[in-house]
Amino acid sequence: MTNFYDRYPFFAQFEPEAYAGYSQEMVDRLNQWDLKVYMDSVSQAALDIAAGKDVPMHQTQYLTLEESYAMVDTFGEEILVVPCNCKAMGRCTEKPVDVCMGRLEEGPNTFADRKLGRRISPAEAKELILQANKKGLMQSGENQWLCNCDGVYCYPTKMARILKTRLGYPASHYEILRDPAVCVQCGKCARICNHKAFYQDGQGKIVYDAEKCWGCTICAPNCPKGAITLKKREHLS
Repeated sequence: MTNFYDRYPFFAQFEPEAYAGYSQEMVDRLNQWDLKVYMDSVSQAALDIAAGKDVPMHQTQYLTLEESYAMVDTFGEEILVVPCNCKAMGRCTEKPVDVCMGRLEEGPNTFADRKLGRRISPAEAKELILQANKKGLMQSGENQWLCNCDGVYCYPTKMARILKTRLGYPASHYEILRDPAVCVQCGKCARICNHKAFYQDGQGKIVYDAEKCWGCTICAPNCPKGAITLKKREHLS
């Protein structure tokens, strides 16, 4: 038994044909309601994390590719991948949806028990993360669960924007540095940045605004010339 709030994401994730029968107006109303319920339950934890407190929460921090790979190595020999609930509820079509992964747990009423999701190897998980990163998805996670998030549908990101917890929740551990002298103006950083910290100005030149950056780190590995590098943060600014 469950309530509608808990049931709704599973409906969108694992019964897409039935979910497609909902009108877009209904989906928009449902997601507005769902975000409010979500924030009512977890916004204080997000604010506490942004204030430097150690409290249980999901998607508390951004991860680099290397940190994501290291986390995958702790998941075991079989890893479970499921559709992202945020993207599924939002009917995302422009980015990969089957991107949330974690340690495979077996037992009554688990994903495995319900035969939900798919099992992949650690090598396949790392390749999935790499491809998600290239397509502009941000890696975040802890406690045996890793998400590949976006800037449009992701509930933690939506909440963080409302709460104004940039850099604090999700926590950013790296400062983004850009060397304009090395930049070849390919524009890839601007295309994948979820927070519009990289953008083209009126003359078509790539500009980096550090005040808009959330420190998710996906720009660095995608810069073909190494013009973007990461610097470990000593403290949040």
